[in-house]
Amino acid sequence: GKTMIATASAYLAGFRRVLVLCPPHLVRKWKREVEATIPFVSAAIASTSADFTRLRSAGGRPQFVIL
Repeated sequence: GKTMIATASAYLAGFRRVLVLCPPHLVRKWKREVEATIPFVSAAIASTSADFTRLRSAGGRPQFVIL
C-alpha cells in the first residue's frame, strides 16, 4: 500500500516527472505498481546515465523514472 499511496500522492500533487529512488530488489515492484495506479503513465527503470537521456520526454504523459 505504501508504494501506491506515494505514487498517487505525487500524481495528485501535480508532479508530472518523478524520480523514485528505491532499493534494487524493489525496482520492478515500483514500476508495476506505478503502472497499475496511474492511467497512461510512462514508467521506466533507469540503470545508467544514458537512460536519463533516453527518457528525457514522455510525450506529455506523467513520467516516473525508477532508480
